[in-house]
Amino acid sequence: MSEALLPQSVGDDSTSREAAVAAYNAFVLKHTWYNLVLNVADGAIFAMGMALVPVETVLPGFIKDCADRVPGLSGYGNTLVGVLLFILSICFMMPQQLWISHICERRALLMRPMYVFAIMERVPWLMLGIMTALVAGRRPGIALYIFFAVVFYWQSSLGLISPIWQEMVAKVTPVNRRGLLFGIRESLGGALGFLTLLVANRYMGRFSFPDNYTVLFFATFVFVTISAIPLALLREAPYPVKRSVKPLMEHMHEAWDAIFNNKPLRNYIWCRIVFGMSAIAAPSFFAVRATGVIGQEATVKLMVEMAMVIVLSRMVISIVIGPAGDLFGYRVILTLAGVTGAAGIVCALAATGPVGFYAAFALSTLSSMSFWLGHTNYILELAPPEKRPSYISLDNMMGLPVVAVPFVGGWLADKYGYTIPFALGIALSIISAAMFAKMCVEPRKKLKTELVA
Repeated sequence: MSEALLPQSVGDDSTSREAAVAAYNAFVLKHTWYNLVLNVADGAIFAMGMALVPVETVLPGFIKDCADRVPGLSGYGNTLVGVLLFILSICFMMPQQLWISHICERRALLMRPMYVFAIMERVPWLMLGIMTALVAGRRPGIALYIFFAVVFYWQSSLGLISPIWQEMVAKVTPVNRRGLLFGIRESLGGALGFLTLLVANRYMGRFSFPDNYTVLFFATFVFVTISAIPLALLREAPYPVKRSVKPLMEHMHEAWDAIFNNKPLRNYIWCRIVFGMSAIAAPSFFAVRATGVIGQEATVKLMVEMAMVIVLSRMVISIVIGPAGDLFGYRVILTLAGVTGAAGIVCALAATGPVGFYAAFALSTLSSMSFWLGHTNYILELAPPEKRPSYISLDNMMGLPVVAVPFVGGWLADKYGYTIPFALGIALSIISAAMFAKMCVEPRKKLKTELVA
């Protein structure tokens, strides 16, 4: 859309500011449903691809299948899954988030940088497909090294695009429609992902290692690449709130200072850190334990069946959680994440057959979806409009203090069994739920803004 047709950013004059804010609000409201449909299309098609390679099942399965073919690594499956979770956490949460937030706050329009980083985010699945086809069958040890390197790149790219994408969603979606957007995105994506997995589950038994993973990685690349098309069609207005342009180091210092001087933000961060520590019993370990309890090898077929439970759960849960957040606020949703996270770990620890693990994955999915929808929208409402990208970046980085927790959980599981890490995960989940309920403010009651998005 031509920038000449869009409302322009404001200067210091209060009259021009009011006019620009009014024009911005009118533009957002006029194109709300158009942008909502495009965002839903992006999310749903993207979810179809990611449903084929969930980090809870298929990626740990790839690691275990490679490790079992390397002498000396077969007894370290949980530890290597812990390495995966460590990489997933630390690469996403690195300080590149603050660099990107600095770019966001300097720009009135975000479409161009968002699209560049969106393409970067999708390339790793093509790389994994090629690597698996050419290397994994002959050199599984080398394949593991390449796999972890590509995952490192993938998560680093996610860390770059996340603040821009979240800010774009916030810009084009009124505050009282964000939960609805995310709910429809995830629910429709879950339905399409479930159908995709039904097809995959039907044919996966025909493939042996590494062809099974090759098919999954290439199919993921196709879906996530198609999902980028709707992003290019979003209609965006220049942001009407004037943001101060500061040098990068001063910007980073100012963002860091907010953690200590903004009490609502500081309390929320403490709650988030405690919840993050509950990943000592991450759902990825459920899948590894299930292969031992059920008495089956860690085949792709078993992983896909569990992935189907996750996707089906997301489909049902998201359509309820999103609108509930719009209605009741996202502090309640974050509290729910802690409670259901504890319940999921209890099920995984007590499970003696497939049904118990299905329940564990369903509850952990409810927890992860509640946390994802909760923290994504909570920070958008808590942040001052002119500093929203910085707050998004800080929120995304707050898992850094606990990035080693999944690795510790994997080591404990390999060394002493699952009881210790799972018991710790249950306790930390319950504590985090109490902290979210008691320490966090409800932004809608404390903060007001004249902007609809």
